[in-house]
Amino acid sequence: MDTHTLELLEFDKIRALVAARAACSLGKEGARRLSPSRDLGEIRSRQALTTEMADALSAGLTPPFGGLHDIRPHVRRAQVGAMLDADELAQTFETLHRSATSIAGSSGSARNFHAWGA
Repeated sequence: MDTHTLELLEFDKIRALVAARAACSLGKEGARRLSPSRDLGEIRSRQALTTEMADALSAGLTPPFGGLHDIRPHVRRAQVGAMLDADELAQTFETLHRSATSIAGSSGSARNFHAWGA
């Protein structure tokens, strides 16, 4: 989509609103990078995720996004052989644990987010 159309739609403001609602720094970063798509498969996938999250929230479920940290710097340091300190290891563990919980609870329908709790 061309820049002029994005400006008319105030797409930057939409990104900012979505980023403000994100639960973690990675979500905020992802929201700021969002761009419209013309790919039908990607559009359907995004709509399905949006519907799934809306259904989960309507069912009173709370996504387990607390405890997610941006561990990319830790991973880069570990890749070059650096030792991680206790805080970095704790953040990495917490993020991986939360991610695994989310994946285990997700199976394509909000009804199946048993790991989220009500």
